[in-house]
Amino acid sequence: MAKVAAALLTMLATVPAAASGAPSTDTAATACHGGDRRDCRFILDATAELTTMLTSGDPAPFVRHLDPDALWISATGDIRSAAQLIDMVRRDDRRATAQLDRATVRILDDVATVVWQELWTAPRAAVTSGRLAGVDTWVKRGRRWRIVSTVEMRPTP
Repeated sequence: MAKVAAALLTMLATVPAAASGAPSTDTAATACHGGDRRDCRFILDATAELTTMLTSGDPAPFVRHLDPDALWISATGDIRSAAQLIDMVRRDDRRATAQLDRATVRILDDVATVVWQELWTAPRAAVTSGRLAGVDTWVKRGRRWRIVSTVEMRPTP
């Protein structure tokens, strides 16, 4: 539990910078701090894969990466379970484009946080484009990383 608390404190310290929408001072859209390079690459790849669900409507990335007991808190404050998210992806309107804009992974032993931001467009929707930021908390159990919680937020302009 101490590891989770330490990782969450690290996460909270990084949220304002990611949510501000300010350009990254690093030319790379992704960064890793701590942990094994393979673990970091896996989490970054999975984060990008989750973004592609907006265009495909295929919930397979959620099925692969969400812990069955995971909680997702939307930018509007709605709380959803893993099963509700998988169902929502199947029913949601597809986006024309979706792109992971930036992601920073911080790993502390078997806990990782990812601060991310994505951009999307949906020309036929009431809201035609958007930007969303969030923080995913991952836990490694055995040899498998799974998302246990996500908090989304709208970046400030």
